[in-house]
Amino acid sequence: MSKNGVRTTDTAVADTHGYRSSRLPSTMAVIRRRTRRLGLVATAAIVLWFATACEPAPPTATFTVNVAAGIAGDDVNPGDGVCETAPGNAQCTLDAAVQEGNALGQADINVPAQPAGSGAHIATTLTITGDITIRSNANPLIDAVTMSADVVTIAAGARLAIYGTAIDTGDFVVDGTFIADRSALVGYAVVESTGTALVTNTVLLPGSRGAHQPGTATVTNRGHVAIRYSLVRGTGPGSAAVLTETGATTDLGASDLLGNGPSHPRGSACAGSAPTSSGYNLAPGCALTGPGDLDWDDPPITRDQSPNGSLGCGSEVTTDLYGRSRPSDDDGDSVAACDIGPAEGPHPT
Repeated sequence: MSKNGVRTTDTAVADTHGYRSSRLPSTMAVIRRRTRRLGLVATAAIVLWFATACEPAPPTATFTVNVAAGIAGDDVNPGDGVCETAPGNAQCTLDAAVQEGNALGQADINVPAQPAGSGAHIATTLTITGDITIRSNANPLIDAVTMSADVVTIAAGARLAIYGTAIDTGDFVVDGTFIADRSALVGYAVVESTGTALVTNTVLLPGSRGAHQPGTATVTNRGHVAIRYSLVRGTGPGSAAVLTETGATTDLGASDLLGNGPSHPRGSACAGSAPTSSGYNLAPGCALTGPGDLDWDDPPITRDQSPNGSLGCGSEVTTDLYGRSRPSDDDGDSVAACDIGPAEGPHPT
């Protein structure tokens, strides 16, 4: 049936959807106008996205600790980009520099070397939540300790990198990422299941404070640890240098591990799960089978053991703990190679 040229069945369908055929032209016009406006908004949003996406990342903030050793103090306004303990005093403590870096998300912190016997820059509790790099021009085993804190914690997702820096602490807890090169850490390091540590040209020694007691390992690994060209010493009778817990991964390369136990003058250097080896380690009791690995029954020779080109020797690793060139010919055979551990040749005094 039809009525005024329109079939009644079509009219019924139109009514069911809430409009009549006579209203269609004006309705479609409104839709077209709104679509054009939405198109303009979407285009503007896309242009804005590309403009902001192409902007360079903000530069990393740089702070220099400028107070005398032993002076602590919080930053007056973390996140304002100014390291100071009171408005306008221009005193940048280690605490304040780290707090600014955490608030800003990232920072490079310069800590001048302290003369021997002058003490260290102090932070009672140091918590890293941003991407923090600490640099010092110290020889870590010759100059005074660069910084001291009862507890150092690297939060999950955070990163701490230290270069030429000596840290004296009780507990050093890594939930995030820790990188050390040409540095020293005195304390008990615990790398948690979310943590990763990469240590190169560095000395790890047990401390005299913190929750850990003698007899535990200097490094307890529950996450992922790689140790290259470094020295790790056990804590006390029956202790190991490195304890690798179930599910964790420890990889050793060109490093010197010293246990401390009654069964042997050097003690077993490893406990827990067996570490993997990238070769050229002196690690008694660790049962390593990589190229050039040495155990209890081998002569404790460390000179020129890591060939030029292996484990970054001469490419990524070009200086030792004291800043001397690597590789070098320390055994007089006219072939340059890298020594096991953090130092080339005799240690400076």
